[in-house]
Amino acid sequence: MNDKELTMEFFPLAAAGEQTERRKKRIVTAVIVFLSLLVLLTPLTATYKDGGTRTYTALLYKVIVWRPLEEGEDHKTGTEVYIFPDNFHDLDFYA
Repeated sequence: MNDKELTMEFFPLAAAGEQTERRKKRIVTAVIVFLSLLVLLTPLTATYKDGGTRTYTALLYKVIVWRPLEEGEDHKTGTEVYIFPDNFHDLDFYA
């Protein structure tokens, strides 16, 4: 018999304690992953006074919904999505 078998034979609660510790570690890991994703994916919204262009900027992405006052060839319309690391530029960079 090895030490682990002796421990489980004479102290059955020791094995249960190990399972409880593993369960706690899994829960803590899951909570940390969830909070990290929440921080990385939650956007900050900004509205510009050019007709209502909106940007949704998170740490991993940026979405720009172009809505200029005047329609024309030199004005952008529509929606653009930029993924990390191209999402940290100012709005003028994308125009």
